[in-house]
Amino acid sequence: MEDAEWDVVYLGGHPRHPVTSAPTSGRLRVSMDALRFMVLGEFYETLFDIPWGAVTGWDVEGANAATRRTSGGRAAAGALLAGIPGAIIGLAATTEEFACALAIDLEDHRVAFLIRDRPPAAVVAAIRAIDDLGDRYQSGSTAVPRVPWEYRTTALAELETCGKEGWEAVGVWLNARGEPQVLLKRISS
Repeated sequence: MEDAEWDVVYLGGHPRHPVTSAPTSGRLRVSMDALRFMVLGEFYETLFDIPWGAVTGWDVEGANAATRRTSGGRAAAGALLAGIPGAIIGLAATTEEFACALAIDLEDHRVAFLIRDRPPAAVVAAIRAIDDLGDRYQSGSTAVPRVPWEYRTTALAELETCGKEGWEAVGVWLNARGEPQVLLKRISS
């Protein structure tokens, strides 16, 4: 297995660093011999490491489906109405965000991290690649749920009302009369 390294927030629990006054940001390196939490000083410095032999159990929690966020929708819609080129691309700009929590059980401590930008299934796969750790996993299934979407189209004038109803703009085009139309989607209820 090749080492994995993730941006994390340390939530506490390590015997040498059990309580933090505020969550600590850093990097978590998963290698064949240990789990290392590193913080940024002049360079990344190891704050502590956990040898895999000391781990009695581990668990990963979080949704394998990303949280989607649209950015710049209103500005792009205004730019489109004003005739500024490129507004169609800006209206559909979305980002997907993942986050999951990793708990590592030691003999009498639980060490916790919030892992940014990684779905739980990827974290589970990386840690299960470590010899003898797969059988210590505590959760049930991490299957990716199928997300049912519903779609509709609307005029730009209705965009704000639709947004309040949970609709997200994912595309824009001009109809045969030259009027802007917006493709919307939301999770089916």
